[in-house]
Amino acid sequence: MKKSISFLGAIVAVALFAFNMYAPVDLKYNFKVGDKFSVEQTTDQTITQNVMGMEQVVTNKVTGTLYFEIVEVKDGIAKIQTQYKKLRNETNNPMQGNQIMDSEGDESNPQNAMLKAVKDKSYYVFLDSKGNVVKTEGTDIIMNEVINSLTGEMATMKDQVKAGLEATLGEEAISSSMGSLFLLYPSTQVELNQVWENSNTLSSMYDLRYDNIWKLTEVTGTTGKVSGNSNIKVAAEEKVMEIQPGIDAKISLSGTQNALYNVDLSTGWFSTATITSDISGTMTILATNPMIPEEMSIPMSIQSEITYKLIK
Repeated sequence: MKKSISFLGAIVAVALFAFNMYAPVDLKYNFKVGDKFSVEQTTDQTITQNVMGMEQVVTNKVTGTLYFEIVEVKDGIAKIQTQYKKLRNETNNPMQGNQIMDSEGDESNPQNAMLKAVKDKSYYVFLDSKGNVVKTEGTDIIMNEVINSLTGEMATMKDQVKAGLEATLGEEAISSSMGSLFLLYPSTQVELNQVWENSNTLSSMYDLRYDNIWKLTEVTGTTGKVSGNSNIKVAAEEKVMEIQPGIDAKISLSGTQNALYNVDLSTGWFSTATITSDISGTMTILATNPMIPEEMSIPMSIQSEITYKLIK
């Protein structure tokens, strides 16, 4: 009888252990003042356009390092000091050749000088425990410093440069880019292979809306894997944008994105992440310029791969 009881106890113990292995997980960020880390990012992008029957391929490679430090936690919201430590953008364009902007490059190059003006300047991201960007502060100061750093021919293009900076360093742009960097966790606990849904908009020349389905696919001790699949479309297809001085266009794009994050479940921060996307559609050049007598449609596709690595 004692052997039977012991055997039954062992079965119960194993069952409880298995249950605990797959217990619901409360995915969230656990903020601690003084925590510091950097994120290395690499983006490879290929843009293919068909202009009047001729295929044009543009490639972009963006690399950079972002520094984060949690300087305050109040009412569950972290104030995170953020700095660009390195920025490099290499574009290969069949019309303009190879162009490089590098924060570590020769600052006599005006474009390098702009990136140097951004480097090591602090702005602040306010993040709640589920990954929602509440607000940002300080980006306007950085933009003003960049504008004031312009010299020579670039100094005559301050309005254009300011518009470009607003699209990348403005409060809305920073909020949306950080929203795509930080995982947006569900409001309730999730079990293994349970899904949750959310959406976000990435602000750029053409705002893209992402409708996301996330899943906790693996839990091993204090680490986990979160996968995501997204449907992408232009948020406002009727939006008219100026793609070059005096040239207006509308863009209709749609596609998909796949993501995989390796996550430290004890802190909520990812260790590595890979995101791939494939979108396609049409850019319509509008007949708003005397040099363009009628609308012209340009089929286009954009393939991207982004990798993140967190370094403490």
